[in-house]
Amino acid sequence: TSYSNAFAKPVIRDEFSWLNQTGIAVASIPTCASPTPPPPPVNSNGLRPYNSSQVILGVSTPYTGTLKDGSTGVDANTIDKNINSFSSSIGLNNEQPKIFNFYGCGNRVGYKFSDITNSLSSVNSNIIPMYSFVVPFTDSYQDENKSKNNSKWYACAQYSKGYNNNYDDSMNIYVSDVAKQVRAYGKPAFIRLNWEFNGNWTNHYSFLSPEKFKSAWTKYAGLIKNIAPNAVIVWCPNDSGSKFYDYIDGKDSTSVVSGRSAEITDYYPSDYVDWTCSDAYPYQDDNKFPNSVDPNLSNSINVLNYLAKFSHAKDKPMMLGEWSVETDKTNDGKAVVNSIFKWQNSNSGTVQANLWFDYPKNSTDRSNLLIAHDAAASKAFSNEIKSNSNRYILADH
Repeated sequence: TSYSNAFAKPVIRDEFSWLNQTGIAVASIPTCASPTPPPPPVNSNGLRPYNSSQVILGVSTPYTGTLKDGSTGVDANTIDKNINSFSSSIGLNNEQPKIFNFYGCGNRVGYKFSDITNSLSSVNSNIIPMYSFVVPFTDSYQDENKSKNNSKWYACAQYSKGYNNNYDDSMNIYVSDVAKQVRAYGKPAFIRLNWEFNGNWTNHYSFLSPEKFKSAWTKYAGLIKNIAPNAVIVWCPNDSGSKFYDYIDGKDSTSVVSGRSAEITDYYPSDYVDWTCSDAYPYQDDNKFPNSVDPNLSNSINVLNYLAKFSHAKDKPMMLGEWSVETDKTNDGKAVVNSIFKWQNSNSGTVQANLWFDYPKNSTDRSNLLIAHDAAASKAFSNEIKSNSNRYILADH
């Protein structure tokens, strides 16, 4: 019996029955009319769907709210409300996205892995967490910010006890603390390390050469894996271009990292990568391009295709870690949504997770990114899910 026949529509929603590498059972295989096939071979691609044509649907939403004592913190009711709002906007009834992305130390106010997963488990234990957090292993952190009073790496290290003025000691304590929380969680979890490291808008933008970046990645991703084998490590550049440019004197420079041309893929570590990824925020301005595709949208799709082809060559599943419709730039949300899904489906078998970034406009975001804010985008998204219900892996709720 083939896997695709054995897992018919009624059991698509939660078909992760084995955790690759760790052997931890995630969910039992439902009883089928036909003989149950053996599990797929154990490999390095944790949480990869059995059926390569399927895509795990996910979302990022705000997760903090006012607690009973009046303080602000991670709030299960806020998580539940925001996930349900997104689910309703794309036409889901008794189901929710299968992956929930949240943030540790980085551009946003972060919380510990355990802070979020404790609340998330009370909302829906079927949802897989993805923790996007920063390990500041760039020269700029070490060399330019040695003082703990003016240090980004020190700010990250404050998440753990025992931090001090020593960079290496602080980072080892910080990363080990995160890994111990992941291990204690006991189920598979995506760990998206230094996402958008090629974006000069982030405070963890890497000034390292490809060789130094990969060495640092191997050190810290390896530390995570050694402590928490249930961690599924995600390597995730932004779609800003296939080249990796320095950010010098407040503007993009044509002088690239190490004074030479560096591809994003030159920063791909050979070790400790379970999934590849990209974040993308393309837009379509019909006022400027009424009869053609906006160059921003076409360029974004070109880079995503570039990364999907690379991922396929490495035999790694790829996820779209963040995407949305920037309503301050896009007046054709439908075109953006349809273009992204066309890209995803044309790379079937490689692109196996898709996470929408569902955040309202605030001091951090330049645009309202809620899918409910763009009716055309919401309808296009909903039509894709309804028309291809067998394609998407969701969480029962």
